[in-house]
Amino acid sequence: MRVSFLLLLGALLAGCAGPRAAPPEVATGLAALEKGLTFEQLRARWGEPTAARPLRHGAEDAVVWIYRRPVKTSDAPVATTVEEVPYFDPLTGVYTPILDPHHTLATTQVTQVIELVFIDGQLAAWKRSLTEEKNFN
Repeated sequence: MRVSFLLLLGALLAGCAGPRAAPPEVATGLAALEKGLTFEQLRARWGEPTAARPLRHGAEDAVVWIYRRPVKTSDAPVATTVEEVPYFDPLTGVYTPILDPHHTLATTQVTQVIELVFIDGQLAAWKRSLTEEKNFN
């Protein structure tokens, strides 16, 4: 009787721990894009575009929205000049010039550019590209 009670209790507890429905995921980034979105729907998902421009596309009304977002910024020393420095070789006793690099800090910024084409007020196409810009401080 004790064994049957434990089996019944285990079955009841196992039935209560069934799988739960996962909350629906909110699409972000490029996954949030789908053909047919309107200006308002995209603005609600991504906010205001960085720039917008008209596009000649036959007789239809076409507009390109451009979003620019920084992806990565990094700093690294880069050899920008080289100076000859005299060097005395202790083994041979000869003075020899060697090259001594001088470094400057370079900041590299990678930016994601997404261009969205709207035709007659609905999203028709998009493309993504990355640009890299270096600044020497």
